[in-house]
Amino acid sequence: MKYLLLFLLLFLVSCGFTKFPIWEIHRQQPLINIQDTLKPNSRPKLLTYPPLMIKYGEVKFIESESMKVGFVEVISDSRCPLNVVCKWGGRADIQIWYSTFPLDTISIKLSLLRSQEPTYTDTLGYRFQLIHLEPYPIAGIDRDSSDYTAYLNVFKF
Repeated sequence: MKYLLLFLLLFLVSCGFTKFPIWEIHRQQPLINIQDTLKPNSRPKLLTYPPLMIKYGEVKFIESESMKVGFVEVISDSRCPLNVVCKWGGRADIQIWYSTFPLDTISIKLSLLRSQEPTYTDTLGYRFQLIHLEPYPIAGIDRDSSDYTAYLNVFKF
């Protein structure tokens, strides 16, 4: 029996079993979001249309959810400046907070990657997505945090 198992194992390794189609299918599937596993047939509902425009240091109110959203910090802005040729599009990271009654204030880091689809952060039944950050960098011009305006989509599961 040991020899049969050993033979079978060697046979599978020699055939390159990792190249079978079933392995390729599983490897290409995206990771499952925990929110999607809780409500498999639901899609998040967009709460902010047009996108929520929030300036640095400002607090906005989403009335339908009794939610406050604040723009706290520009963590980094390494996007490729307009007047420069770059090999990489760069990224921008900001920190926001939100609060819904009776929950505490929750802090979130949002990122904008120039070479990919917009990313999002899911937390406590809400999805936050940074879709645009102004002003866009220009080489040789330093920006103060107070110059920035973020455009966010906010969804509810």
